[in-house]
Amino acid sequence: MKKLTITLGQDLSAYATIEVPAETDLSDENLAAIARKAVEDEGTVFDEDWSTVNALRIVLVQDEKGQTIRSDIPVESSCYEGGAALQLYLKAAIGVEALVNSAIKAKLIDPARNGAEVAAIAGQADLLAAAEAALARLKEWSDFVPEIGPLEAAISKVKGHSS
Repeated sequence: MKKLTITLGQDLSAYATIEVPAETDLSDENLAAIARKAVEDEGTVFDEDWSTVNALRIVLVQDEKGQTIRSDIPVESSCYEGGAALQLYLKAAIGVEALVNSAIKAKLIDPARNGAEVAAIAGQADLLAAAEAALARLKEWSDFVPEIGPLEAAISKVKGHSS
């Protein structure tokens, strides 16, 4: 009997603790360098936190010869995928249609249930309101989403210039 191999994936957080001298420069740049060194040069071991598992997806479906038949199929929504597309949109690297399509593909928007919302987003003239709505949604999904800070800063900057 022929069989297929399905590779599943999930995202989860992992944490490590390191110690530094009390007089360490705590600037963002220095802390980033310390973190990189701990991971790259010192082999710091991270402990996974299984309570943070999310974004179940099918990574690959392969036949017996190892040929990929299907790939990148989201089973659950992922705030990270939505955040990555939103970041590209905010940098003007993709348009609103690509942003909406990315949200649909990541199962963040269900066009069957939210058809009117999808149309409203795609045709939205008030992009600031869309960014604020996206920020609120990102905050619902996770306590740690790297895109939240830059998005909040961008919204604040736009609001500062638009008042």
